[in-house]
Amino acid sequence: MTERYDSRIGLFSLDPSNASIVRYHQLGSDFDSAAGKFTYPQALATARNGTLFVLDDDRVEVFTPSGIYLTQFKLPPTARGADLAVGHEGSVYVADDNQETSGVLKYSPGPLVSLKLKAGKGRKIQMTGRVKPGHAGKRITLQRLAVDGWRKAGRATLDGESRYDLTWTAPRKDHTYTVRAFFKDPHRYHDDRASAIKQVKSR
Repeated sequence: MTERYDSRIGLFSLDPSNASIVRYHQLGSDFDSAAGKFTYPQALATARNGTLFVLDDDRVEVFTPSGIYLTQFKLPPTARGADLAVGHEGSVYVADDNQETSGVLKYSPGPLVSLKLKAGKGRKIQMTGRVKPGHAGKRITLQRLAVDGWRKAGRATLDGESRYDLTWTAPRKDHTYTVRAFFKDPHRYHDDRASAIKQVKSR
């Protein structure tokens, strides 16, 4: 005899103009390990852009806010996923309750952005770095922090190795600036990413 399990997730509309909560889409099916289906869905979380992440046995499946399947990634063979959460920058955290390997697994659905700074004469500041995985030919924005938020300091095009090199002329001499490199990821299921925030003093 073969046992079948109902492994489904419902998406509901929280329209405040409607007195009832209506289910508008259903994910999954009977027990199925195929892409976009579920075997043992244990936890789910959403990114700030609405992307849905579902922890299903030994993998995490990714869906658009409307329930369209995008991709998945496998957990290590020894991991036993118990719960997951999504950080504000898009990183996915999976709690592993295996007694031998217990801890938190972190996955980055977007690229890593590095930034190095070097102050030169005449208020010139050299900004270099890299985006990994590679996105050759894409644009990256260098930003400085102002009282009203982040402002564009310049833009550069990533070279064949996904590196960038930009010289920025700071508005003021002998002033400390807070800067970062910001990359808008072209993949619709990846969050945009920024480098570590750094400070540099113009000469």
